[in-house]
Amino acid sequence: MLDAALGGGLPGGSLVELTCAGAGGSALLVELLVRSAGVGWTALVDGNDALDPGGLPAGVLRRLLWVRCGGGLEALQATELLAKDGNLPLLVVDLRGEAGLRNVSPALWHRIRLGLEPAAVAAVVFTRVPAVASARNRLRIVPARWTLEALDRPRSALVAGFQLEFLRGGHRAASA
Repeated sequence: MLDAALGGGLPGGSLVELTCAGAGGSALLVELLVRSAGVGWTALVDGNDALDPGGLPAGVLRRLLWVRCGGGLEALQATELLAKDGNLPLLVVDLRGEAGLRNVSPALWHRIRLGLEPAAVAAVVFTRVPAVASARNRLRIVPARWTLEALDRPRSALVAGFQLEFLRGGHRAASA
């Protein structure tokens, strides 16, 4: 999955950006939350309060700090605060509903990245278009072509069909 594509895991102390203009981002985000719940606590900064908790398996919410935001500015402020806090090993930030991300100051992304470094917190930012100036790795999610029958398969099987294309920081396409 994402760990394998990045060569052994999410790099602590850095930002990883996952872009996805179409279908697939939500499935990968949920799969990341499910897998991280088995390891420890995770923070989800939900930029537009879009997560449907009914779609999560039992137990995931018990290990999730869910920060429900009303927009991109709130989400970025929450992300910066959690990055500096350093008590959660993984931050997942969903900014896919934000149109003005390209206008975010590179200095803000830099401050967020600097906040992650001391405690080696890993942050994964989901966006529709490349926007995270300080991203160590930027990958584009390329969903597999699905048939209607494929939608009856488990989410993990669907995610396994994705490809991750490196846009920054990597040199190969990898399966999710």
